[in-house]
Amino acid sequence: MLKSKKQKPQEYQYDEASSGSDSSDDDNDDEYISTRTNMARGRDEPMGTIDSGKIRNEDEDDDNIDQDDSSNNSDSENEEEDNRSKSNRGSDDVSDAPDDSGDGDDQDDDYDESSSDKEDMPLHERLLKKESRGRSKLMSRREQKSWALAEATKRLAAMKEGRKSQKGKVTDGKGRDDESLKRSPSSKSYTTNTKAKKKKNKHKPTEVSSKRADFFGRGARRLNESGLGVDIGAHRYKPMDPRLSTLSGHFDEDRFQNNYAFLEEIRNREIGQVRKRIAAHKATGNKGNRMRRKHGITQADGSQSSTLEEDVARLKSLAQARADLERRNIDRAAKQSVKRKIREDVESGRSGVYFLKRKEQKRLELEARFEEIRKRKGEKGVEKILEKKRKKNKSRDASFLSR
Repeated sequence: MLKSKKQKPQEYQYDEASSGSDSSDDDNDDEYISTRTNMARGRDEPMGTIDSGKIRNEDEDDDNIDQDDSSNNSDSENEEEDNRSKSNRGSDDVSDAPDDSGDGDDQDDDYDESSSDKEDMPLHERLLKKESRGRSKLMSRREQKSWALAEATKRLAAMKEGRKSQKGKVTDGKGRDDESLKRSPSSKSYTTNTKAKKKKNKHKPTEVSSKRADFFGRGARRLNESGLGVDIGAHRYKPMDPRLSTLSGHFDEDRFQNNYAFLEEIRNREIGQVRKRIAAHKATGNKGNRMRRKHGITQADGSQSSTLEEDVARLKSLAQARADLERRNIDRAAKQSVKRKIREDVESGRSGVYFLKRKEQKRLELEARFEEIRKRKGEKGVEKILEKKRKKNKSRDASFLSR
């Protein structure tokens, strides 16, 4: 390490040619002597004249001070070298605490290299030392990363928990909760969690805002998650025909049956075709082959468009749908006949306006139902239904007696 050069006080120079008179020269000499004396003593004193006898003593003191400074500099250099040697000896005992400063690592490397050069260590020892130092730094960085990841995970969990706890609170822009808002009714800058608006009556249409064009939540997973805040009784969006939806108005089944009466003819025709296909499947020989080609069962390449099991299942579903529709039509006709009878009694004056009890209304509807079956299927249809009812009651009584 280079010795620090001591900055000597700048001597006061003056030019005789520039001096105006003898008095100015004397003043300059006095200022020069006082400046040298004050700088040597290390304190500020007012500048003034000093006796000439003291100048030699001050010069001697100045020389002594220079010698003391040089000795102090040499002592400080020796102390710095001792400290560096001690730090080199203790470098192997450095803790694994993470170091955040990258510049400090570079300085340590330069310092270690210089110290190793001074100690004249062999090359393989210096390489091993450098490798161990790099391994320790790598481990400390890994520990830093793992600690930071764990800390970030904890903070994220705490943030989510805080959001869950504050989700149901009513807050305003100033961070006040619902209790403080209740105490200060004048504050209007607060937001609330919109609750689902339930229907007043299940027969009434749902009220929604006309400002939202995406009522059915295009691309949304659930209706109630589309931001409407309306509970329409459906958890998931199901596409439907608006003509059959209760949101479009009341469904008039009589008008629907009149408008789509041709569907019954199509259904009966399809049932007849499926029965012929089943017969073609069951037929054998050349006649069966001709029937299968005629009804399109056997294709040109020899493959079949449908199997016997598929046609049987299709016939069963069509027959069940037709039976259900016929049952609904009979029940609807029975209810209409009861209402018509009550209306005729009121109009003819035989009775005033009255409302039947549930038991009486059920009895009249049952009578009207059997009358409607008698009109459509005759007495055999009525006997068939009654026989089926008897068997059901008999099996029910037997199950009760066996207990």
